[in-house]
Amino acid sequence: MKFKFILIFSLFLLTGFWFEAQSQTKTINGTVTDETGLPLPSATVLVEGTSRGVSTDFDGKYAIKTKVGDKLSFSFVGYKTSTVEVTNSLNVINVSLVPSAEQLDDVVITGFQNIKKEVFVGASQRLDFEDIKIDGVTDVSRLLEGRAAGVNVQNVSGTFGASPRITIRGSSSLLGDTRPLWVIDGAIQDDIVNLSINDLTSGDVNTLLGNAVAGLNPADISSIEILRDASATALYGARALNGVIVITTKRGKRNQKTTLNYSSEYIVRNIPSYSQLELMNSQETVAVYRELERKGFLNIEDVLQNRNGGVYNLMYRTIDNFDLSTGTFQLVNTPEARARFLQQYELANTDWFKTLFKTTPSQNHSLSYSGGGET
Repeated sequence: MKFKFILIFSLFLLTGFWFEAQSQTKTINGTVTDETGLPLPSATVLVEGTSRGVSTDFDGKYAIKTKVGDKLSFSFVGYKTSTVEVTNSLNVINVSLVPSAEQLDDVVITGFQNIKKEVFVGASQRLDFEDIKIDGVTDVSRLLEGRAAGVNVQNVSGTFGASPRITIRGSSSLLGDTRPLWVIDGAIQDDIVNLSINDLTSGDVNTLLGNAVAGLNPADISSIEILRDASATALYGARALNGVIVITTKRGKRNQKTTLNYSSEYIVRNIPSYSQLELMNSQETVAVYRELERKGFLNIEDVLQNRNGGVYNLMYRTIDNFDLSTGTFQLVNTPEARARFLQQYELANTDWFKTLFKTTPSQNHSLSYSGGGET
């Protein structure tokens, strides 16, 4: 009899707990809107930690079964996720979601329009100026070197200020123009001087003016968009055959505080050294010539036929030169005499970098002013 009483009492307690848990289960209703109060259809309402969830209807309304203590997560594409905990007193939960600036700014700039990256089907790459900035480099085109896939920057001349050759996804022509189209804030920039690859390597001073963005200050750039395929460059027609480089400059924004920015750079360019370029000195060069002579590549018959042949051409010409006043050759053709002749050039280690270059200091100053009001 005592055992039956304990069993009935236990069943009564379990049934009470079950009814209490069922009483905590409730249906939550509400509306999901944006920051302006407009409803957000197809927004997701999910019970955190479970797979239970619903979507809002066309008017942004929803209804979901949950229990006290659960947390409801409200999310929508382009907006920050909001979380609300369910309590006994809550039966209606209205949520206003705030836009997510990080997701809304993920767009592709094609020059005439801004397209969301999710719906853009072309091949493009965005480069922020903070990621490509190089101290001491004032040429915008050189900032792209090694920064973007498929963009080849080739320095065809060592002259200061000379324009590099830029190709996007390879050369589209063997002999024609292969330069990309430059667009700055929607305006197409034409090259000051129309130059081919042969003109760039000719040494002409006009090559110093052959870049459409030569006068653009890199400090004014906000971002660079590189358009590579036909669908991305279709807006510009046949002129975009070799790709498009779209540059967006910095500008003031609405309700932005007035700001004044000043930056300065002081650069000292050192003289190059042979160790940086891994060049041989005079002794190593003559040692290579001696080895070529031992292997039969620098014989007197072949070298004398050349107009310019280096130190061995000079030595053989001296051996072949007969002095009528003394009745002897200028250089006796013996191993000892040839070794003495080559030794004077073997020890002549002229530092041509020090002779041709000098340490050059330079400075660059940039001043910008920006701001914005209600209008």
